[in-house]
Amino acid sequence: MRSNRRPYQGPRTQLVVSIDIGTTFSAASVCILQPGTPPVFEEILRWPKQANPDAKVPSLVYYDSSGKPRCFGAETDSPDTKAEADEEGWIKAEWWKLYLRPDYLPKIDGIEIEIPELPPSRTVDDIFADFLEYVKGQLQVHVTSSHGNGESLWNSLYRNMDVVLTTPNGWEGRHQHRMREAAIAAGLVIRGTQVKFVTEAEAAVIYTAESGKINDWLVEDEHLIVCDCGGGTVDITGYRIQNVSPLRLEEMSYPRCYLAGGVFVNQAAKIYLMERLSGSDWDDETTIEHAMQSFERNAKRSFDGKNTFMTVELGGSKGDIKRGIVRGRLKIQKADMISFFEPSIQAIIEGLQETLHEGGDVANKIIIGGGLSNSPHVFSQLQKWASDLGLKLSRPGGPIEKAVTSGALSWYLDASVSSRVAKFHYGTNVAVPFDRNDPEVACRESEKYQDVLGEWKIDGAWSEIVEKNEKIKTGKEYSAWFHRPFTDADELTVSMDLYAYRWSRPPRFIKDPGCNMEKDGFLHLCTVEADLTSCYTAAPYSTARNKKGQRIKYLQARTLKGVESVPHY
Repeated sequence: MRSNRRPYQGPRTQLVVSIDIGTTFSAASVCILQPGTPPVFEEILRWPKQANPDAKVPSLVYYDSSGKPRCFGAETDSPDTKAEADEEGWIKAEWWKLYLRPDYLPKIDGIEIEIPELPPSRTVDDIFADFLEYVKGQLQVHVTSSHGNGESLWNSLYRNMDVVLTTPNGWEGRHQHRMREAAIAAGLVIRGTQVKFVTEAEAAVIYTAESGKINDWLVEDEHLIVCDCGGGTVDITGYRIQNVSPLRLEEMSYPRCYLAGGVFVNQAAKIYLMERLSGSDWDDETTIEHAMQSFERNAKRSFDGKNTFMTVELGGSKGDIKRGIVRGRLKIQKADMISFFEPSIQAIIEGLQETLHEGGDVANKIIIGGGLSNSPHVFSQLQKWASDLGLKLSRPGGPIEKAVTSGALSWYLDASVSSRVAKFHYGTNVAVPFDRNDPEVACRESEKYQDVLGEWKIDGAWSEIVEKNEKIKTGKEYSAWFHRPFTDADELTVSMDLYAYRWSRPPRFIKDPGCNMEKDGFLHLCTVEADLTSCYTAAPYSTARNKKGQRIKYLQARTLKGVESVPHY
């Protein structure tokens, strides 16, 4: 990426890397920050067994029967590797990132998600760690081979390097935590604090703005929408431009995430092929896989909605006129091709409409990117929809993998987004006085208890800290005060469970009477612990129902750092 930034003002040389682990492809970039020198972003363009330099590498791993990773990325596409994999019974892990997905993400209506099974002895966390270890190796190769003093640079910097990992809009704190743990397990970082997170869509819009391709759209107080149509998810966010130089954006609607990416086009095509070839000479797993590779490389990428048919290679030279197979090539008619794309296109349009409406229908510019947007058919359909509504739609071009990893480094340096919109309600469960005249409390009478000061209480009431759709400024602390009674004999280390609530209005209680499970819509985010000894020492004694103790008032807060919400006392 071009170097037109101001010289780095930090006190020492610092290594920063960004990694975009996608459902189908991954990428990485490097920046060595040197005092007094403008930062330069370097994409990793050489991956093992890659035929031509490319910023993206397949998110694939082959495992042997013992669960040991045998090859990664472009290595898995080598004919020799495929032959060895067949002989040795290796298992291919693909689309594995989607196993980390939140179970509440919207998906395409009427389509069940069929993610390939993971190798028997590996979890998604294991595969994340294995793949990140592979990426770390390529980062090391790049630094040591691309710089005159590369070996000493890497050895002196990598232990303290900061790592920016990109995520879809829908990934929450618990998913980020698992990715951070995978980075530690991979040896990519030593401390969890070295890992930062930015959404793929946000990184892409920052890169696009810096590329100069939408300069006429960058006007203060104007609104725009960013839609990243990736391999697994479609991420949509609305922004207002607060400032152009330096770029400052604020979210105008909460970021949306849909399971509607390019893999679902592939899934529809695979089901179609299996039905078309059922009972034929081509009805076997190897042929179907070969046909899907042909579909991905040619038919999917070339179809523009006008072609009367597309073909996929089945292999060999045999034919079957009744099935539309000529010399090993299967014809897929236009209507069938359209049917593969249509559910994803409709999900994208619905998401854009919701984002427009929630932002007050003031945005009239849409930036789209991601692998699925490169489909001529998808792009033409989104263009038509936007034109019908009088909206401007742009696909700035350039590989999205470069956009995301370079944009992530820009985000690290510039912190371009100053405020965000809370996707959920955030809060905790608290105890409230038992009141038999309150029907919603009285129905929980079997759960009442006396606290240490003898007062009757009911646990599990909702107490909000941040309201859904509230604008949250980066770095600002959002807090609420809580009270808890103690006696001299009590343990003063306390814990609080933090929750998110997805729907519009939280209920008064997190659980139904007599139920141990949270109500639908609640998501347990984390448990925060704190030692209140110093608070107890300073608090005055009080007496209630002939019991002596102290009622401590303490603060529970959340601070937004990037796309992470960090809880603390």
